[in-house]
Amino acid sequence: MVITIARESGSGGHEIGQLLAKRLNLKFYDKDRLINKAKEYHCEEELDAFLNEIPASDLLHSIADQTDELPDASKAPFAFLRRLARDESFVLVGRCGNVALRDRKDITSVFLHGNLESRIQRLMVTERKSRRAARLSLEETDANRRRFHEYYGNEEWGFSGNYQLTLDSNLLGTEACVDLICDFMKKTGQLPETE
Repeated sequence: MVITIARESGSGGHEIGQLLAKRLNLKFYDKDRLINKAKEYHCEEELDAFLNEIPASDLLHSIADQTDELPDASKAPFAFLRRLARDESFVLVGRCGNVALRDRKDITSVFLHGNLESRIQRLMVTERKSRRAARLSLEETDANRRRFHEYYGNEEWGFSGNYQLTLDSNLLGTEACVDLICDFMKKTGQLPETE
């Protein structure tokens, strides 16, 4: 079983992913845990840009636009995620998980979003930033995530058709999002009704 969580900055994706993993007794993978796993697999250098969610340079992206082909940058990172999914069940935050693992029958892909003001407020509290700093951080992070996802995943980041479930996490709250993801998984047969 694999649950992938893509998210807008300030939507609480990390917190929701951790709580979901705890509730379902699954491993939780974020950047730091993926880097540690890549070290175990001896491929951390090869995957450095991908694991650190560094978007493609504008030059590479413009070359890809002109040739209608993306460089095969996703080959090694996606192979890494697929190998991980063969070995264990987990919740994955970010890293184009919905694309890399889309062919699995046991995947649930989620996108978390929220209105701008709520996300700014969340960052002001969780990262102790001023309103201006929180907004700038949010805008920069979302722009980077968009470029990263479009480069590696070759699809539009945040487009609802690319995910099985999209939730306004700021409106619903952390617990309700976890409840809804679990309910969705029960309805789609990914979780037994007793979970």
